[in-house]
Amino acid sequence: KNPFLVIDYTGVGRPVFDMFKSIGLEPKGINIHGGNTVTREGGVYNVPKRDLVGVLQVLYQNERIKISGDLKEKDTLNKELLNFKVKITDSGQDTYSAWRERDHDDLVLAVACACWYGNKKSQWGW
Repeated sequence: KNPFLVIDYTGVGRPVFDMFKSIGLEPKGINIHGGNTVTREGGVYNVPKRDLVGVLQVLYQNERIKISGDLKEKDTLNKELLNFKVKITDSGQDTYSAWRERDHDDLVLAVACACWYGNKKSQWGW
């Protein structure tokens, strides 16, 4: 099967996405939002953060994803995963982010974007 490139299209990810397109690649962009609906505009998917996190949780719970011991940034990814939490606001909405503001979630979201797209690609036959 052909590999695919999935890029976080949110914020500063947009110019990165455009850079890959400018050299002839066809990346899939994931624009992360706080809503409830997945939409698609060409090669960019607008995906709720809860959907990304949900796919990652299910894959880990079912042991369908594991972090290789050879991965250069495995310790960083493990730390981000441990610090990534769901928070419920006073109005009852769920938010997902690193536990403390100084912690990062870049690798978690990068893995989640790839897993979400791969999961949907196989489910929907893209």
